[in-house]
Amino acid sequence: MNAGEMLFQALKPVGLPVYPTVYQGKGDEFIVFVLADERPDMCGDDEQITEICAPDIHLFSRQDPTGKKKRIRRLLREAGFIITETATLYEKDTRYHHVIISAEIDGEIDD
Repeated sequence: MNAGEMLFQALKPVGLPVYPTVYQGKGDEFIVFVLADERPDMCGDDEQITEICAPDIHLFSRQDPTGKKKRIRRLLREAGFIITETATLYEKDTRYHHVIISAEIDGEIDD
């Protein structure tokens, strides 16, 4: 499984820039994802066969994020991710709404 590529493909229809780990630009809306946890899931014959990947997807928006938050959650589920938690914050210093969507997916190892 290459979770990074899966996230790029799943989030592409949102129409916002998507970046792994850090965004260096100055846009009003963008998505950053972090592969927060990758751990073994199933092993056989002394080898790891599958793993669970738990990414955090961060939506930053200076507009009301509700519609995009719902769309991102739906697209992630359609791509096979399980949503485990969602939090919505407002950052006064940057004036961004910050939505954090935590998810999980398991699959065969591709690294």
